[in-house]
Amino acid sequence: MSTSMTNQTTSRIAPHWVSPLLWLLAAGSVLSHLTSILLHLPQAIGGAMLAGCLMLFGLFHGASTYRWRGIAFFIVLCLGVSNAFENLSILTGFPFGWYHYSEKMGPRLFLVPLLIGPLYFGVGYLSWTLARAILGDTNGRLCRPAGLRNANDCKLHYGVLGSHHRPKDVDNHR
Repeated sequence: MSTSMTNQTTSRIAPHWVSPLLWLLAAGSVLSHLTSILLHLPQAIGGAMLAGCLMLFGLFHGASTYRWRGIAFFIVLCLGVSNAFENLSILTGFPFGWYHYSEKMGPRLFLVPLLIGPLYFGVGYLSWTLARAILGDTNGRLCRPAGLRNANDCKLHYGVLGSHHRPKDVDNHR
């Protein structure tokens, strides 16, 4: 195999404003999380700020890496699958166990708060990108970063949505 082969995902030149924007969104993500903790903001507001930053970061980074069509496909896939599995789990207990979201989490799509989908996309995209970096994927054909995504799901449910032991805004019933 020739080493002079270029790959489409890493050789794309992003517009000059993308890198500063990504750094601004990364800082905004950290600041939104710290602000929600320090000011004791309601979890729906803190989650919405974090989801917004993660969603925008994934959207712009993904567009500069995979083009708009590629990242749009990832968003639709992620939002559809996450909502389907969250609803399935709430109704049947499979695959995440028995729970339901309280009214504090804001408006819903079926039984799942609207801010869950963007959080899944943001964390999922960052997991995908991190898995590619760890595994040395340079040709954009990595297809198995699910383990890192599932590890981040623990952070999503227990770190963002509640305490370290049991989610506050997720009511478990057994």
